[in-house]
Amino acid sequence: MKSLFFALFATVTYGQTSSQTLSKAIAAGDVLTISSYLDETVEVCLLNIDDFLAKEKAIEAIKSFYAKHSPKSFNIIHQGESKGKGSQYFIGNLKTDSDSFRVFIATENADGKELIQQIRFEIE
Repeated sequence: MKSLFFALFATVTYGQTSSQTLSKAIAAGDVLTISSYLDETVEVCLLNIDDFLAKEKAIEAIKSFYAKHSPKSFNIIHQGESKGKGSQYFIGNLKTDSDSFRVFIATENADGKELIQQIRFEIE
């Protein structure tokens, strides 16, 4: 029974694309999952921050954002990939307890893993 549960869990977890996993993390304010996709340096645009940040500073900025804006829902409205570069992006709408934000995430494939290069939360 345990092996069946593990097989189902592994299929569900590993069968998801990075955009699906990140979408769920953004909707839940799951900074731990979001941070697992951050590259060592990330372009961050959150409220009063618009800079390239080290991963640790980017995590702090995202935590601070979610501390002030409790998420209610998130949905992807567009996604795509850059031809020949191995990079992907998605754009979505995040509703929080106080505001709505347009979210843009750009990732690049590095050694078989999608890593966030740019993360933007812009108030609508």
